[in-house]
Amino acid sequence: VRARAALRSVARRSPERLEDLEATLLEFAEAFAGGSHSVAVGAGGPELVLPLTDGFQRLLAHGLCEFHGLPSTSRIAPDGQKELVVRPPH
Repeated sequence: VRARAALRSVARRSPERLEDLEATLLEFAEAFAGGSHSVAVGAGGPELVLPLTDGFQRLLAHGLCEFHGLPSTSRIAPDGQKELVVRPPH
């Protein structure tokens, strides 16, 4: 619910910010779905890692991931900053 409200708010105030983030996520999903394995593949499979240190940006990204059916989590990077990890749809 919070993510939806945040998405609506940003879509009204700064649609280009939301569009850029969504384009990155969709490019990742399409690259994997199309069989193009130019996507980084770690031990746990393909993943897109976005260094989103701002909590609001991560909230937006998680909302977009949920909307597009992309599993996502946040984690602490080796440098101590938070990052968003997106996996391809199942």
